[in-house]
Order: sequence, then C-alpha cells, then structure tokens
Amino acid sequence: MINPDKGQNFCFPIKKQKSSSYGWRWGRPHSGIDIALNVGDPIHAAFDGVVRLAKYNGGYGNCIVIRHHNNLETLYGHLSKINVKVGQEVKAGDVIGLGGNTGRSTGPHLHFECRLMYACFDPEWIFDLETYSIKTSFLRIDKTYFGVESSQQKANKKAHKTKLSKVDKCFENKPYISPSTIIAKERKKIKSGEIPQYDVKALTKDTSTKAGQQFIVANKGEKLKDIAKRFKIPLESLKKMNPNIKTPTLKEKTKIRIK
Repeated sequence: MINPDKGQNFCFPIKKQKSSSYGWRWGRPHSGIDIALNVGDPIHAAFDGVVRLAKYNGGYGNCIVIRHHNNLETLYGHLSKINVKVGQEVKAGDVIGLGGNTGRSTGPHLHFECRLMYACFDPEWIFDLETYSIKTSFLRIDKTYFGVESSQQKANKKAHKTKLSKVDKCFENKPYISPSTIIAKERKKIKSGEIPQYDVKALTKDTSTKAGQQFIVANKGEKLKDIAKRFKIPLESLKKMNPNIKTPTLKEKTKIRIK
C-alpha cells in the first residue's frame, strides 16, 4: 500500500468516531465505513495519488475517488465541498474536501471506501480505527477480500443483485474471511521473514531479543549503507550493531538490528 522508501505516506481521513461498519445493513450491502463528523470538518487524502472522480455522484452525494499506488482506490462520500479536480495529484494529508450530509444520508458523516480493481473490501483490514493508524504497509489481496456477503448462500437469496452481490457471485462457495484471520496470517509471514517489512513498530515486539532492540529483514541484494540511510543511522554504528555482517551486500531475509 505504501513504500516509505519512495516517500509514500499515510494519513487517516478524519480522526473521529466510526458510526457504521462495513457489511450488511438495513437489508443491503454497505460497501464502506461511516465516520461521524460535523459539516465543514476537513477531510484528508489517505495516501498519495491522483483524483479519478470529483463530483456529485447519486447516493454518495459530493464524492471524491482517489487512485493510489498499486491500483488501490479510496472513496470519500457525502461531502459538503470538494476541493480537488479530476487528474489532480494529491499527497497523503492534503485536505481534499469538507465533511457534509449530501446524497443519501441520515446525518453528517464521511462514507469511506477502499477498492481494488473497482471491487470494495473492508477498510478495517488496513486501518485501525482506535489509533487512527495503518495496520500494515504491506498487504497482499486476493478474491476472498471482496464483497460484503457473510456467505454465497445469502447473496443467492437476494432478488435484486447489487454490484457488490455480483462480485460475490464470482466466488461460488467461497465464504467471507474475517479480517482478523487474514491479518494474522500476513503478520506471521512478516515475522518469519517471508514478507520483507520496514514497519519498525510492527516488528519490534516480535523480533526483539532484548528490551529496546529493533530489527528489520533485508531484501535480496540490499546494501547495509542503504539501510543506514533509510533509518538515519551512521553506517559505522549500524556495523557495530551487526558484527556478523561481513559483506556490504546482504542476502535475502538477513535480519538486521537497527536499534
């Protein structure tokens, strides 16, 4: 989702209480999460990207869709004001609009969606709504992430097929997988080094051998000086913390102490 090495960042759209979850609601799929707010509250871009849509869009009201790296898209609905234009590049944290109550809405709130290849998935797989942070900077997505059905059978009972139901229709007998299950698997792979990860906070508890020590896992062909530059550590200090590293070019999955 983000690569800090390329200057890519993250910002929570608005740090306020969630009022509605992703999933079935009032007999139909709710393809995002709702965050309660006051009309006029600033709404921020979650990641760097390019504005793909910025207009009044039916039930979404005033709506913005931003396409980010790796084809991830985020949608911001029910805005009172749109501050960006289609084709405009934005950075994480830029104020793209103001919170509102436009479109099909029961009160002021932000309707926030995450999409990949035009299909929606639960934003809480990647966002922590209690700490307003991102759970992981790396996430592999497969077809089990999409749709809001608890099972294929529930979708088949619907007389009227929504676009989200059609997404599930592609995955006959493929049950919904809870976010906790998928995230647990991803974190296990990160801990084992199968997935390289530079989110130091996420790795601290799992890879520290002594209190206060922190480690990362190197990519294949990476150099020690590159890691020193990334984490703003003097190269000589990094060498002293890793006396077993004898060559400047590291092997894949080499564990490097950075603190």
